[in-house]
Amino acid sequence: MAGHKREPFSNRMAKAKPVGGQTGEALAFYVWKLLLPMWLGIDYGHSPAWVMQSGVGYFAWMISAALIIVAGATRHARASMGVFIAALLPVLGFITFDFQEKSTTADHYLYLAMLGVAIAIAAWFEQARPSLRVIFVAIVALLGVRSFLQSHTWADSRTLFTHAVTVNPYSAISYNNLYALAMDERNGAEAESHARKMLAIKPNDMLSQTNLAGALAMQERFVEAERIYRDAARHWPHRIDPHVGLGLVLMDLHRPREAIAEFDAALEIAPGTPSIVQLRAKAQQASTTQP
Repeated sequence: MAGHKREPFSNRMAKAKPVGGQTGEALAFYVWKLLLPMWLGIDYGHSPAWVMQSGVGYFAWMISAALIIVAGATRHARASMGVFIAALLPVLGFITFDFQEKSTTADHYLYLAMLGVAIAIAAWFEQARPSLRVIFVAIVALLGVRSFLQSHTWADSRTLFTHAVTVNPYSAISYNNLYALAMDERNGAEAESHARKMLAIKPNDMLSQTNLAGALAMQERFVEAERIYRDAARHWPHRIDPHVGLGLVLMDLHRPREAIAEFDAALEIAPGTPSIVQLRAKAQQASTTQP
């Protein structure tokens, strides 16, 4: 459930450092992946904070600038480079977008930009010697096989997110999704494992903490879950999830009167939410049967 309204991501990014490093790193990253399409994933973890802290973005500018100068040597190269960069402009850090908070780079941002690559390859192929064309066709065939193999990672959600954490072991969003899959399957032990990995990456995050509490509750470790939910409710008093989670655990501990207080706290944040109203009614009914 959603909590109180967070500051818009665009506002938070406006307070961040200049985007030059992000832009340089993104361009260099995409060129690198075009040259060596390996270790492809859905979340590379190249957030603005990561780029700035690592300093790789500013070094990457030198690589990007050199490639642009070399590629701009001919008319076709300039056209292909222009199309490539123009297609990427919305996702190079000059303007903000939601996924940027997780990674400034993503494979699907290249879909339109690949038109520029196609222009460059077509121009080269037209002028290449027949022997080089044979080599080029072989390379294209190998890339086709690579694409086919990569498509297997999209077989299902579990395969996708398991592959994602193989490429980027610090992908909190992937661990969160693996946690959700385990919870749907009622596998509390697996859910706990994913929740703890997410918590190690984002220790001061509400979702990380409530995920762990939820996994513990599924294993009927209600006392541990209560402690974590209470801690989360203290740190994020204006978010719904800790209060609702705590209320549910208190119901499992047969303490409906305390649960009512938590559901009331959640309803103060989101008045009239049907699911919470129903939970409160259930707790109220349970409290009337207690001595």
